[in-house]
Amino acid sequence: MDSSVGVAMFMLRTLVGKTYEAILLLRKQTIATPLRDQYFASVAGLSERWDEVLDAADNQPWMSVVRNQGAFHYPNANQMAPFLTDAFCEDAYVLIGQRYGDTYFHWAEMAASLPALSAVNPTDPMAGLARMIDDIGELLGRLTDCLALGLTAYIGQYLANDHEGLVNPVQVEAPDFETFHLPYFFADPRHPAAG
Repeated sequence: MDSSVGVAMFMLRTLVGKTYEAILLLRKQTIATPLRDQYFASVAGLSERWDEVLDAADNQPWMSVVRNQGAFHYPNANQMAPFLTDAFCEDAYVLIGQRYGDTYFHWAEMAASLPALSAVNPTDPMAGLARMIDDIGELLGRLTDCLALGLTAYIGQYLANDHEGLVNPVQVEAPDFETFHLPYFFADPRHPAAG
């Protein structure tokens, strides 16, 4: 159960970090302008709803802390130091699976999670976890809802009656998507079973 919680926490921290980065990208002029002009303009009030989503993201200052202190790397020594004496880190242990990637380091996961949870609620990290899950779930729901409504309107207006447009879609400039990779400790490529 502990290892399942640890993996879930790692994935939650990654989700928060990726959401934070996605919102930064969506604010860039090269993306924000086409979104508003081509996708959101066809739906009454959608631009205003989008502004509310961006404002909601701004009201979650812990997202940048989680992204920078635990989403894609473990905290450095100075970031970990305040949490070394926390009760969560007592009785550290390791669970060893059949493969290296199945190994779970309890202390490392707790030490990585605590700064993130404490950024949300410094006095009660577990309440911070509940708030993190609720806030990121609501934010992602609203964000994807706006994007889906805008895309549906765009398809309906520009592509639905244009079979040629559906077969040969218009290409637009966009940043490359990064492939998501689990870190080395989840799957060691040197192990024969991992290949």
